[in-house]
Amino acid sequence: MANDRFGDKAVMSARLAAEFDHAVERNGGTADDVKWLSGGDTLAKVFKLRSGDYIIVSKAELAGMIPQFRALADTEVPARLADTLAKWRLMAADLGYAGPVAWLVPAGFHLKKHASKAGSCHDQFQYLQDWTLKDEENEPTQRQLVFWIPRVVPESNKKTVAEKLSLLAELRQKYGLPEHHLKTFGRASLLSGLMLLHHRLTQEKTPLNEQWVWTDTLRSGGLRLSLGGDSNEWLRCGGWDWSGEGRRGDLWCFPLGAESLESGELES
Repeated sequence: MANDRFGDKAVMSARLAAEFDHAVERNGGTADDVKWLSGGDTLAKVFKLRSGDYIIVSKAELAGMIPQFRALADTEVPARLADTLAKWRLMAADLGYAGPVAWLVPAGFHLKKHASKAGSCHDQFQYLQDWTLKDEENEPTQRQLVFWIPRVVPESNKKTVAEKLSLLAELRQKYGLPEHHLKTFGRASLLSGLMLLHHRLTQEKTPLNEQWVWTDTLRSGGLRLSLGGDSNEWLRCGGWDWSGEGRRGDLWCFPLGAESLESGELES
């Protein structure tokens, strides 16, 4: 078993062989286990554990891991969406933003279950764990590509829901975006995942200037969830009564558009 890893580039010494045999026996290994370990690149992967390149995760731990959002480079966006990407890039430039505008959204990310594990959330979002959400079965994210700019839509504050949606429609027409873009505010799970990823990548807390953004998520009592906070208590989640004509000056909305992925897209 000649191997440079043993220093003298010679055959494994009897002492090392005995030590390996003892380690296998001590850990309940068998001859079949040794054959498995020596097959293919299995042992090379074991060495990567020591270097820190790999970690051991149980199936139970893997099941509990956080679904991961990912910022996409423009070159990663499917070619069929190139025209749409160019229009979102133009809007981003107009809003003074030059970072990613396309994002890969995972399936299953939930505001109450995952947000506090994905980044800084006020009180670990413990205070909203007993909130009952309307249409909660639709709250977890779906795997899709979204276009999202971490800047609020100008003049989207001091407006009712209907007025905000009308403003988004005007913006959609201005940039020639698909009809299904700028159609909603985005559910709280989706927006929180995007905001927390953007913060991890840039250390920027968006929306800027301690602003808050509306979401599509409602509590069972009718309050609409908002996301934001100040520099010391971010990310926060709140709720407000939006049934009247109240036009809150601190509540804005993000520009957002979603696209379903075709088979095989962005799977690598």
